[in-house]
Amino acid sequence: MPKSSSWFNNKALLTLLVISIFLIFQYDCDTMFRKDARQQMLEAAIKKQILVPTRDVHYFAKWFDLNHDGQKEAVVYVASPSLCGSGGCNTYVFQWDASKAMYEQIGHIPTSQPPIMATPQRSKGWNNLRIRRSSKRFVEMHFQEQRYRPITSELASDPVYGATLIEPYEHYLEGLSLYD
Repeated sequence: MPKSSSWFNNKALLTLLVISIFLIFQYDCDTMFRKDARQQMLEAAIKKQILVPTRDVHYFAKWFDLNHDGQKEAVVYVASPSLCGSGGCNTYVFQWDASKAMYEQIGHIPTSQPPIMATPQRSKGWNNLRIRRSSKRFVEMHFQEQRYRPITSELASDPVYGATLIEPYEHYLEGLSLYD
């Protein structure tokens, strides 16, 4: 094989690799790390949900189009020693309300733990959410009456399927600080 052809293939492969890494990084920034106007508005919505004022609050967030309308909803797990109990912390689902120019809470699961997953199954056109409620049990949330609500029966311990939105973590300080 001629040297120039090999050089071209290597350059093309390197270019493809750089573009792939950029797209992955951009996706991660979009979903987790960048504090842009959208995230600041989300933080304002989270603060409205916290009934016990404390500055030591962190959160894990993932934007995901749960209803397939082209707009991403925010799935948020809020963690703090003063807000969480032995069963876990609060998980919220927020949807952008363009008429009010703010995020509205459309789901809440107290005492939950990661992993938090969006399943392929849907209720009223929205992905169901599967959330761990204890070390061995999961609960599924279905969209009913304009909001996510937990179904009454708990599921088996095996999460099995779904897009993981919030991964398990070692320490709550790994999340973003709600109060900078």
